[in-house]
Amino acid sequence: MIGNLAGMARTDPQVNFRIPADLADRLKEAAAANNRTLTAELVHRLESSFSEVATRTSLVDAILGNSSDAIMERTLQRISLDSLQEFDKAIHATLAEAAETRGAVSAEISRRAKRAAKAK
Repeated sequence: MIGNLAGMARTDPQVNFRIPADLADRLKEAAAANNRTLTAELVHRLESSFSEVATRTSLVDAILGNSSDAIMERTLQRISLDSLQEFDKAIHATLAEAAETRGAVSAEISRRAKRAAKAK
């Protein structure tokens, strides 16, 4: 279960690290809003990030044809609407960048072909 601290004991490893003050404040606010301790909020967010990465990887595999329609459907079911919308924006941005790059490459091909034709 994501964010489950019931199994944590004092013998579990502790991790100490520095973070920017504004991020610490935002984490404390989120913990309070979600009725969690700061530790529980951090564990929940870390576990969620690993789950989302795996889910997004599955979705990319499905889109690229590396998995079945059933796997893609199950993957889509697990992703939140916000994550899907972010993923959709990223796909569109990537496609726009690819189209730009393709346009630049096509223009360079044309320039070189014209130079080669003139050189003959």
